[in-house]
Amino acid sequence: MKRYIFFLLCTTSLVARSQSDRDAIIDKEYKSYLAKIKAGNLGSADSAACKKFIYGVQNAGQQMAEREHDYIKALDYTNKAIDCWKAIKDSINEANNRKFKGFLLGQLQRFAEAKAEIDTAILFYSLGRKDWGVAVSQYDLAFVYALEQKPDSAVYFSSKALAYWKVKNDPSRILGIQNLLLYAGIQLKQYDEAADIQLSSDSLAALKEMHWQPVIDHYFVSQLMYLKQGKKASAARYKKMYTDTQAILRADDVKALSVFDTDFFNINK
Repeated sequence: MKRYIFFLLCTTSLVARSQSDRDAIIDKEYKSYLAKIKAGNLGSADSAACKKFIYGVQNAGQQMAEREHDYIKALDYTNKAIDCWKAIKDSINEANNRKFKGFLLGQLQRFAEAKAEIDTAILFYSLGRKDWGVAVSQYDLAFVYALEQKPDSAVYFSSKALAYWKVKNDPSRILGIQNLLLYAGIQLKQYDEAADIQLSSDSLAALKEMHWQPVIDHYFVSQLMYLKQGKKASAARYKKMYTDTQAILRADDVKALSVFDTDFFNINK
């Protein structure tokens, strides 16, 4: 199946095996590499293979979250990657995975843990002078606050991240952050401000090179905004764009879902 191609990054022996077999192989290799790292027995050849394996595991976790929405399995893979990067003393790759772990924990409603992981990622990025990492982490922190029904904090951290990516002129990052700001505006019932953001995001979502995730997020939050304003026709139009895009992606074996489209994400609170 297409969604398991990335396991080739780990080892070719994973082909044509069941998910439980893959998990067993990954767990065995993870333990073996981690033991070698801690014992100082990782030669140059082993080191290259080890890093390839770790990247494969963390990519697998990201794919599980994005394409399958299996946040528990994704968390397991991400924890393995964190353990290995930490043992190698690669703080930036560790930060990348801690930031993502915060996102996963937020989806699992483990908000205090989520924020602690993202705070650690921000510390590592700051020490490494990786401003892009700080900005990406600020978005994830804002997202966790939105999940926690704390839109004021979500707006605060989103705005900091948005300022950075506007200077960098990164349309994908800008659209993702504006989707979050739009959602927070709906939570705060600030519909005039939300409408301005929604209009600005429309042109970004139409860009051909845009990844599908922020695009369907835009469709979803736009639908919510128009529903809250009682504009049923506009809400229906964005709902159709959302479901049509889901259908297209389903043909490519992607279970596309907006990050805001969750059972516990209740904007009526």
